[in-house]
Amino acid sequence: MTSTDALPQLSLPVTNCRSCGVLWAAEAGPLVTANTDPSHTFVLHPDCWEHPRCDGLWQGLDFESNGPNVHAPYGPLLLQQVDGDPSTGEWSSAVLVTVPCGTRGFAAVVGGGMAATPKDALTLGWIEALERRCTFRRPRERLILATQPPGPATSGTVTVGAPTWWTMAHELDGMPTWLPFQEAVLASQWRGASAITTDSTGMSAHTSKERAVFHGLREWVERSALHQWWTQRGSRCSIHTDITSDLLKRSPLALPHSDCEVWHLRRGNWHVAGCLIFTEHGERLTAAFGGGAGVTVDSAVHSAWREAFQMHTAPRPVASQEGRVRFDPPNGHNPVGENFRARFLETFPSRSDCGEIETAPIEERGTESLVEAVDGRAVTVDCGDELTDALGLHVLRVVCPELPRFTPDTRAPSGLTPVFLGG
Repeated sequence: MTSTDALPQLSLPVTNCRSCGVLWAAEAGPLVTANTDPSHTFVLHPDCWEHPRCDGLWQGLDFESNGPNVHAPYGPLLLQQVDGDPSTGEWSSAVLVTVPCGTRGFAAVVGGGMAATPKDALTLGWIEALERRCTFRRPRERLILATQPPGPATSGTVTVGAPTWWTMAHELDGMPTWLPFQEAVLASQWRGASAITTDSTGMSAHTSKERAVFHGLREWVERSALHQWWTQRGSRCSIHTDITSDLLKRSPLALPHSDCEVWHLRRGNWHVAGCLIFTEHGERLTAAFGGGAGVTVDSAVHSAWREAFQMHTAPRPVASQEGRVRFDPPNGHNPVGENFRARFLETFPSRSDCGEIETAPIEERGTESLVEAVDGRAVTVDCGDELTDALGLHVLRVVCPELPRFTPDTRAPSGLTPVFLGG
């Protein structure tokens, strides 16, 4: 969900159910040392066995840092913060929430958003945090163990042999199909080897199911195009780099000693852009990345810039030995090697002949245009839970099995990988 969408007025369902309190406390674990007050009310827990549907009261989403009924162990919230500059209308949020019990490799997950007001920024942060929390849940679909699916399958990796897990999914027209379970969940959630990098490509949350599908498809178009650019000797755009560099210099929220690089390409009727913001810390270097897709180059670049800038200015969640969590000041996001920037600039040379300037009026492009850009099968999997249902959010994952993704393992012809993606 983006700041250009109509934002909902979120309300959290609350209950007197003590079992919900036990579940929230279990999720928070060592991150919260306070004892649970049995007389307190709790946010409805999506896995509580006492009430499969919301039977609680309703309250407005609590935006106060010390408000009741939201913070762990009474709800999912560990920390939230909003920073901004009223003179420019730039507000950025960070919302840290618990993850479901049994999650591997992650003690909590953070969401963020940028908007023109503190409330809108915080709403976007909550929606993204709950969406990311749902990436650690098993899809809410029928699941079977079989040597082959009981009906049509989406993936081209179908083999007859040892039994494997399959999950039901749905084509974009609503028809049911089957998908290998491993394509619908995070790799970090598999048992066995140590947890590996999260990949949440295609996850989307929105008050409209159609818009959730739209955003999930657009992310696939974006990440597959960025993979193409990185692996096929792409070039940077000096014109749009200058534009975003000026935005960076004028923002009071930007960290010192920072600059950026921008590139873009076309996929079908869509433009896709990438933006890297480098920040020097003496001999250390960090980088924040953002990707964006739009109907014009300018809209794609602006979307990529906003995402990169949000990561660039995001506070860092830190836990003390006693389990207390806090936000430390931003450091520009992920560390990269001291020679990474030089290798990046050499691998992807700069060009000043940007020919993607739109002069004619641009009409809104919808899901059909994204399907054409995907040029392959796309299915959806329901990843929501009782809490997101109560909030009126559709949380789903769009899966495009035939498309590559831009990940930390993507390799350029020079051997350079996008280490700024983490992993």
